[in-house]
Amino acid sequence: MAEELPLKMTADTTQGPPLHALGGKPGLKALGQDLQRLNLLPVEALIELYQVLGPMLSGELSSERFRKVSGAYCEKHRVSLSDLVPGVAAARTLLRGAAAEELELEKFVEDLEVLGIEVPVAKALAGGYGRAIVRIRGELMMSALMDHGKVLKHTDWRIDQIRGSNRAKNLNAPVATLSFSYREGQEDKRITLQAIPPVLKQLRDILDELLTTDEEASQEALAKAQAAADGG
Repeated sequence: MAEELPLKMTADTTQGPPLHALGGKPGLKALGQDLQRLNLLPVEALIELYQVLGPMLSGELSSERFRKVSGAYCEKHRVSLSDLVPGVAAARTLLRGAAAEELELEKFVEDLEVLGIEVPVAKALAGGYGRAIVRIRGELMMSALMDHGKVLKHTDWRIDQIRGSNRAKNLNAPVATLSFSYREGQEDKRITLQAIPPVLKQLRDILDELLTTDEEASQEALAKAQAAADGG
């Protein structure tokens, strides 16, 4: 049986106000209440909030990772896990919602105001907002791809020379060995293929065409992501 992850908000299903980060839908009242508990943290701990919140933003968070990160943070700042967890869980919920909605910082701050979040906590959350959103959206993009099949994650290559075989002597033909690491569902897999120069040229032509066609869109997206990160 899988170990239950203790990163939870307060168990209160009372409806709260509508939020931009939730697509205009009402959130739980506990969302604001738990975020306010971050006010219990010392000033130094709030300044370094994303040291513990950042690693918690992933959709797949292991219990081991949670214990390691939260334990180090609590020990450094001398805070209790019971004070930290509800606030971090609420912040994680709000940030992941904001990322899914591609919410601008101003709208995120409006949500914090609606929830009645005090300035020190709001400032701490807004401070790392840009980087957090870029990180979460990157993960959400990969998840969207994996919902519909295999996703290439990494490639390795090597150049070999075929000198001959039982089929023919003195072939002296170059061949590339390409290994593709990919994700299928919850599994990481790998496939290795061999390709001769004409096939490699086809691949190069295809990639050149794709990259040229999408260059402007890619540069615009990169600039937007960088601006968000710089703003954070």
